[in-house]
Amino acid sequence: MLDFETLYESDFIRAILYTASYDESVEMIDYNDCPSISFPIISAFKYKAGKFDSIIDTNAILLEAPDVESKIRKYPIYQKDITLSLEMKIEGFHLLDDLQRKGERVASVKRSPQIDLLLQSFLASLAFDVEKSHFAASELLDELSSITPSNHYRKEINHRQGITVDRAKEYIHAYWAEQITIHDIAHSCFVSPFHFSRIFKKKTGISPYDYLLKVRIGKACQLLAKDYPISDCAFLSGFNSLENFSFCFKKMTGYSPSAYKKSKISK
Repeated sequence: MLDFETLYESDFIRAILYTASYDESVEMIDYNDCPSISFPIISAFKYKAGKFDSIIDTNAILLEAPDVESKIRKYPIYQKDITLSLEMKIEGFHLLDDLQRKGERVASVKRSPQIDLLLQSFLASLAFDVEKSHFAASELLDELSSITPSNHYRKEINHRQGITVDRAKEYIHAYWAEQITIHDIAHSCFVSPFHFSRIFKKKTGISPYDYLLKVRIGKACQLLAKDYPISDCAFLSGFNSLENFSFCFKKMTGYSPSAYKKSKISK
């Protein structure tokens, strides 16, 4: 008997755990209506769909395009059958675009140690909280994107990264006056600080820290133009010391705070 449980769901994916127990060989017809990535955890089965005919086991990842009908034969050597499937929810999220142009709709790839590590991290995160799961799912999808040649898939990865950067900007503009860190910003976007910094710079051309400084210096400029004391401008714009404020201000504007204030007030 086959059971399934939705373990995790976001705007992008739904993670479903399929389990079954049996003491004899089983053959079944399966159909998926959305792109999916499947990871056998305790399982091995013969999978046939169109021209694709292969054994899928715990060393493999099965990639399926939408609207694929397959024949699956499972063997009693695995009395407990467990498979995790990630179903893509975004319209146009085609994992196998290049293969489909060749008339194929299914592929399998070998699992790498890094993917296995991220998969284990994702499964472990489900026992903690939603934010940890978002974080782990994002890292797993980013790693999978590096082995999938689909242009559509990469467009969706770019779209998802664009959403991440937009969320980061919103967070920065909401909390620029507080002592926020890169870790805080990344956490608000459910990605790791390392991946967040890489994605943000790729999309904007500057680091998250420089973007935060740009926002803070912009606020400081407004305060200086209103004749606020320089020390007040420093702390009200989110800097924790006058020296750091003066250094960053001159680096980004070419003026010292006092020179900038004098030029604005004199006008």
